[in-house]
Amino acid sequence: MDYEPIVTSTASPAFAIDTAGRILAWNPGAEQLFGYPASKVLGRFCWEAVQGQDVYRNLYCGPHCPLIEMARNRQAIHGCEVIYRNAEGKTVRVSVNSFIVPGASPAEMAIVHFLLPVLHKETGETHCPDGDRAEATNPLLTERQLQILRLLARGETTRDISRELRISTGTVRNHSGKILQSLQAHTRLHAVATARALHLIG
Repeated sequence: MDYEPIVTSTASPAFAIDTAGRILAWNPGAEQLFGYPASKVLGRFCWEAVQGQDVYRNLYCGPHCPLIEMARNRQAIHGCEVIYRNAEGKTVRVSVNSFIVPGASPAEMAIVHFLLPVLHKETGETHCPDGDRAEATNPLLTERQLQILRLLARGETTRDISRELRISTGTVRNHSGKILQSLQAHTRLHAVATARALHLIG
């Protein structure tokens, strides 16, 4: 499976790394989020380019990246939140959903990161002041859409959701379509799985 079409097929920020941590692919969404054109980051180690930290500002990305170790051991990679640094030196908080793209050998596998920026609740921006650990919120889904997403995760039908929320079935379908579009999902089941991986719903 080729990683590059996967990275370039989404409008959301995404990039791929090899098992050494070198950046293999970097899409326009990543360029916009980080402020680095692909030509500046391809071939560089990801931790040098974006300097990832966990939400408590502990070093997360580095030569001993836990995601790379999990990929090498064929373990499932769970979604997490990471604080990266952009070209202006500002921190950008994102939900990261990663998966492994197999290669002809273990050394040729790639790890694709899909990024979903989150907003700082106090400032409404995608970056947080240094030292700040305030709670963040997802900017792509409204509270109503999250409500509908939780009901979809329970297995409720469009009609069930319409009755429970006292809105028309057309409104439910409209929200569902926007949810799929925001999460780059093809089906409602795919949207629920992606939302769980990104910790948007329980």
